[in-house]
Amino acid sequence: MHYQRFLGSSLGIYLQNLEETTHIIITDSLFRFKFSIPLRELLVPEDLGYVYLVKLLQKGCYIIHGALLNINGCIVSLVAMPDVGKTLTSIELALKKRAKIYSDDMSIICSSGEAYGLPPQSIGLGTLSEKPLLKLLKFRRLKSLFYNSLFRYISWLPYAPVSIEKIMSIPVEEFNKVCGHCIDKGGGIPEFLFILEVGGTTSETRYLNVHEAKRKILCASMREWYYFDTNPLLLKYTYANPSFSFLDILKTREQVVESFIKQIPNIILLRRPSSILFSKAIQQILDTKCK
Repeated sequence: MHYQRFLGSSLGIYLQNLEETTHIIITDSLFRFKFSIPLRELLVPEDLGYVYLVKLLQKGCYIIHGALLNINGCIVSLVAMPDVGKTLTSIELALKKRAKIYSDDMSIICSSGEAYGLPPQSIGLGTLSEKPLLKLLKFRRLKSLFYNSLFRYISWLPYAPVSIEKIMSIPVEEFNKVCGHCIDKGGGIPEFLFILEVGGTTSETRYLNVHEAKRKILCASMREWYYFDTNPLLLKYTYANPSFSFLDILKTREQVVESFIKQIPNIILLRRPSSILFSKAIQQILDTKCK
């Protein structure tokens, strides 16, 4: 059981049978204070999200920080550290090559070689305002999407104020209407795994071995697993259940990633001085290899 108290509220999370069919029981209560804040909305999503990750690992799956595309029937995975240009590259390939975007940020990979996208809920205007996309997206389209997003924010402001991110992003439904429904659900076994890096003044393209690729994928995906290794709910469950080994679960991450990588025939590192150069390099490689 995991128990929390905060500003007059108490929350209990009971975890049963994490090894097989898992049951989660949540209890919360408000003490008799004027300014009690319910904890259910504050803590449950974060704590329970890691239970979901454990169940994925038990099934031989793992969440990585990478985009997943279908380019003319060829499944392509793009892995990179945050803010390197995965979304920019994905949208540019979708507009130029009519690729389907299954995910622009996070994907689920399996030890058997399959990958499944986690489609985005919105696209940031900061990405759409990059020079390569401004040339492909007519300014009128971008302008109309921005004003629609702004008017929606203003209309909701008196009732439920939201963060500035709501203004600076466009729902996927609206984006698909003007961009040919390029964002979709799907997955498959990738034929290409590109690891994107930005830095230096020269470009580098080279094939990676399994060890190099695994190290880079694990490092790039650490943001999705932040606080996982020290999650109090999972640590307390391990303490009370000798049959469950949390350390073994942590080791499974590397095994799943390594097994996934071994199924991919082409693992390529692309290092460029700027993220706007990635899509052209990927197009050239695909045109050469997929003939």
